[in-house]
Amino acid sequence: MSAYRMIILSAVVVLLSAVTLTEGMRYKASPNVCCFSFQSRPLKSTLVASYSPTSSQCSKQAIL
Repeated sequence: MSAYRMIILSAVVVLLSAVTLTEGMRYKASPNVCCFSFQSRPLKSTLVASYSPTSSQCSKQAIL
C-alpha cells in the first residue's frame, strides 16, 4: 500500500471512531426513565410497595 492510501485509511478510521464514541456518549448521558404523564392525586400508602426518584436530567421531577 502506498503512503497516501495509509493516510486516507487512518483518517477514515479516526473519523469513524470519533463519530461512534460521541454517539455512544450521547445515549449514555440520557436518563433511563422519565415521566411524561402524572397522577394528580395522592396514592394510598398501602398500594405503594417501593419508590424511587426520576433522574435529575428529566424535564420534570417525579417519584416512580
